[in-house]
Amino acid sequence: DTDFRFRRENSAKEPHVTWTGQGETGNFGISSLLTATTLFPDKIPFSLTLGTAQDSRNLLRRSPTSEEIAAGPHLEVGPFKLSLGRPAPIVVNAWASRSEYWLSIQGDASIQRLLQLARSVGLPAAQPNADGIAKIDLQTVGSWSAFSPAITLGQAQLRSVRAEVRGLNEPLEIASANVALMPDEVQVKDVTASLAGSAWRGWLALPRQCSLPAQCLVRFNLHADTISTDGWNDLLTAHPRKGPWY
Repeated sequence: DTDFRFRRENSAKEPHVTWTGQGETGNFGISSLLTATTLFPDKIPFSLTLGTAQDSRNLLRRSPTSEEIAAGPHLEVGPFKLSLGRPAPIVVNAWASRSEYWLSIQGDASIQRLLQLARSVGLPAAQPNADGIAKIDLQTVGSWSAFSPAITLGQAQLRSVRAEVRGLNEPLEIASANVALMPDEVQVKDVTASLAGSAWRGWLALPRQCSLPAQCLVRFNLHADTISTDGWNDLLTAHPRKGPWY
């Protein structure tokens, strides 16, 4: 269902063509061969409009108003709802111009489904063997020029996360944590987690971009009431794989 308008303006230099309008689409799925998943969004409203506003890089600092979202002609999409494994769906807003794009998602999501969504739409995302619940408020801005990598900033509240960590013989369980995606690092605060029979609390910070592993320095301040040496020995010691019984 669409309603578009076309206007042609003749000037002394050259004709100028303007498109404006709006529409809505729904009852379709978005499939990804990369993640082997299909997403079924709610009805998606969209509009093609003329806009005059600030540089979109400023949009990463706060939630913009509808008048601030793009400079020049652009396509606005949303808001629309998308279920990501939780009772209440997330809310998605987006726009795209000839030079760049912006995406905002807010709400509760399964961590595994959220990472699948990011990879399905071409955003860089980790592939951990982990799942849990995240309450998110994230914004992504990218440029079409040379397909430069997009940047995602925002907040996420983690709950009931269970993650397999390479080199450890048991999963890391995070009861709760607050994550802040900053331009240069990821800050994880108010951590309450359990590992190797101990309860851990504190914070850590990880760099987002580093060319060499030796340059990826992690800062942390974690403490536990008790630490079991036997528990850490079992956690870190490689155990031989069990062979077939026959």
